Amino acid sequence: MIQYFQIADLIFSLEYDDETSPFAVIADKMGLVRISAGIPQIRFQWRNRPATVKAPVTKLEKSVVGNGFFQTRTRQGDTLQLETDESGSLTVGISGPRADAGKRFRQFLKKYWKYRFLYGISFNEMHAKKIMYGILEPVFLAWFSGHGKTLVHSSTVEKDGKSFLFPAWGGVGKTSLMSYFLSAGWNYLGDDIAVLSTDGRLHHFPLPMHIYGYHKFVCADMYKRMVAGMTPADRRIWDLSMKLYPPDEMSRWVRPEQVYGKERIALNSKLQTVIHMQRSSISESLIFRETTPQNVARYVTNTIINEIPGILPMTSYPNSHAAIPCLPDTRQMLETLEQNAAQGFSNAAVYEMILGPETTPEETWKYLRERFPGL
Repeated sequence: MIQYFQIADLIFSLEYDDETSPFAVIADKMGLVRISAGIPQIRFQWRNRPATVKAPVTKLEKSVVGNGFFQTRTRQGDTLQLETDESGSLTVGISGPRADAGKRFRQFLKKYWKYRFLYGISFNEMHAKKIMYGILEPVFLAWFSGHGKTLVHSSTVEKDGKSFLFPAWGGVGKTSLMSYFLSAGWNYLGDDIAVLSTDGRLHHFPLPMHIYGYHKFVCADMYKRMVAGMTPADRRIWDLSMKLYPPDEMSRWVRPEQVYGKERIALNSKLQTVIHMQRSSISESLIFRETTPQNVARYVTNTIINEIPGILPMTSYPNSHAAIPCLPDTRQMLETLEQNAAQGFSNAAVYEMILGPETTPEETWKYLRERFPGL
């Protein structure tokens, strides 16, 4: 089976034979950007076993590098193979780790309850999630860096052609703030990652939302929408988990259209306002001030490398750039991502917002409504 998808101007395919493969889960999660057909610049292939290594090659610990070929082993044990052809298109082959029946049973006993109660997903869904974050995201980031774009760790909302981008470190409150915008009639563009082009356009990146147990107390509308969309069995498991585990440990991987409806999902928008969110342990009051595109660009570049650490093995191994020319080396990629971000921010109003340690999402939302009349 081959399914085609498009993010901004990148067309890619997911190719797999077995509906039980992790790619079937990923294809379902990416439904909003599915297209009927296309010529993919990147082909992701699920393989039962790794392809034969091409000679001549050089072995570097867990990696094998050759002309147009790069192979490495991921942290979860998958074999990753990158290959290019004469046209420059990239094929990404992924094959899962082999495990005997006894090992799989031990993993079941050790991890099943954690996955099922804390995250509400099966082993196959967990594997798909690790592939999405550990392989697909790094490949997209490397590709976009050479094509006038970058990924931004942020939440993003859109309304009437107007978009707000909230870059932030994890846990600052970008998702909670986004939920207040959506309750006020804005549309969802992104909760965790957005694609920013140098022309100042934002594009939807098809990641499910991470909704945590603590969101019940800080963004009740989003929480209620998630619970309402659960099956009765999943709702019972969630309610039991809320009694057994701390709310900051529990999460669900939920497609945004399941929470807000497909009609509330924006796929692209012109960037108008950037508000870089941070938390301070010193200042008790909220600080809001103008800043420069370059300052925020430097921040979002460092943040995205931290959020997508799988990019470093692909770009930092000796000779990997020579083997796969479409993959930049690490220094080149960092410089290009920062330049792309600064250019993408250049025509927007750019601010930084420093929150006190106890500043709530509701207080942040009230402040922004006063600062930007009409929200």
